[in-house]
Amino acid sequence: QWLVAWRSLGIYASLYDEQNQISVAPFKVNTTETKIINATGNSAVSMNEKGDFVVTWEERYSKQPGVYARLFFKNRP
Repeated sequence: QWLVAWRSLGIYASLYDEQNQISVAPFKVNTTETKIINATGNSAVSMNEKGDFVVTWEERYSKQPGVYARLFFKNRP
């Protein structure tokens, strides 16, 4: 599996399988609601051999700007 993250009106991610097919539909990673396109950015991802992964990103125009991360476990929602 591999993972990709991108910026839209928030940070989104999707998982792909070994045949490069989407195995998990795109989902929103951050929980901040924004109408400002550049409010988030600089996302990065990392995945371990078990399929657990972390997504990091920068919040620029929220009430608490900074760098954030969210951890996802393959076998847990």
